[in-house]
Amino acid sequence: MATYHEREGHANVPRTHVEAGESLGGWITNQRKRYKARSWSEAEWKGKKLSALSDEEVQRLEALGVLWDPLADQQERMYSLLAMYREREGHTNVPYTHVEAGES
Repeated sequence: MATYHEREGHANVPRTHVEAGESLGGWITNQRKRYKARSWSEAEWKGKKLSALSDEEVQRLEALGVLWDPLADQQERMYSLLAMYREREGHTNVPYTHVEAGES
């Protein structure tokens, strides 16, 4: 994970990414599930073969910039870009091919 972060400059690993023959994307997806499991109720744990991340594991992954909910992060980022566009253009009828601040 650290190698990927150093090379790519972020820790948002695509789900299908393979690094040095290992499914890094699958692994980080599993870490996100384990993070979410930290807030599960006893009923939600029933029958699960998953352990929640420890505080130390959370800290190590967060130090690399892991996003626990990348979809929510993207939604917030795109909302902010739309707000910038609206402020500048006065409307939100954004052309399909428009790129705002490097994002499409």
